[in-house]
Amino acid sequence: MSEREMKLAALAKKEREDREQRKVAYAKKKNDDGFGGAWKKKPKKMRSMEDWDSFDADAEMDRIEDEDRKSRGLDAREIQNEKILEVMQSQEFSETEKMEKCMHMVGHKEYKHEESEQDVARREAQELIDKIQDPRYQPREKMHYLQETYQKFNGDPNKLANEQNKDVDEAKLLADLQEQMASAQNFSVPDSY
Repeated sequence: MSEREMKLAALAKKEREDREQRKVAYAKKKNDDGFGGAWKKKPKKMRSMEDWDSFDADAEMDRIEDEDRKSRGLDAREIQNEKILEVMQSQEFSETEKMEKCMHMVGHKEYKHEESEQDVARREAQELIDKIQDPRYQPREKMHYLQETYQKFNGDPNKLANEQNKDVDEAKLLADLQEQMASAQNFSVPDSY
């Protein structure tokens, strides 16, 4: 084992031990604060409908998730990284929403995400690729999307095709086609294929 691998293994071991200590300390604190056995003995309060109207379920879910993370021994940085990972893996947010949520989590409360030209082009290209690869679209629709994109970025595809065809000699094309057909007829498949 190399020296670098030994250092990495030692760091990983120390991190595991620290996490285990935090986990034990949090469990002890939780029991000392009355969330252990004493929690079950507390009288339960009946809530009225008005109380439930003002109840913030999202905040309560976040609090419960943070409790779970702390009980696993994660520190504040690891909890923050886990929350950011959840946001980035979520399919319900757009790229802009993901960026803004993550920046707000790390402390940049005034951050507003603005897409650059490259971001817009990348997003549009990805949307086009998704449409082309989507089996729900008919080939005619896919060609329409390609033509729209081509016109948007390069102009009229028919005009460009006509300009390219002006320079092509039809006799040369016919000769090339005949040559390809002749080579295809002479082509044989090996026995091992």
